[in-house]
Amino acid sequence: MLLSHKGICNAEQATAEDKAHNYEAAAQHYMNAADWLMQAMKSTFDDVIELEQAKEVLKEAIILPVKFPQIFQGNRKPWAGVLLYGPPGTGKSYLAKAIATE
Repeated sequence: MLLSHKGICNAEQATAEDKAHNYEAAAQHYMNAADWLMQAMKSTFDDVIELEQAKEVLKEAIILPVKFPQIFQGNRKPWAGVLLYGPPGTGKSYLAKAIATE
C-alpha cells in the first residue's frame, strides 16, 4: 500500500469510527494518520528558500548545542529558547519543521 493511500485510509477510518462514537478506535486511526502526515511532511534546511539569517540563528541556538555540548559548558550556556514571530505565510512553521528534521 502506498504511503499516501495508507494515510488517507487511516483518516477516513478515523472519521467513520468517530461518527459511530467508537472513540478509542477513532483515536488510534487519528494517531496513525498523524504519524503518516509527519513522515510525509519532512523538510530540511535545504528545502527552505532564503531566510538565511533565520536559519543561521536556529543552527546556533538549537543544532550546535545538541551536536557539540562540550562547547556550551560553564559560563557559555546555550540559548534558553527561540521565538519565531511574524505575519502569516512567512515560513515560521516551515522553519520549525526543518529544525525538527535536522
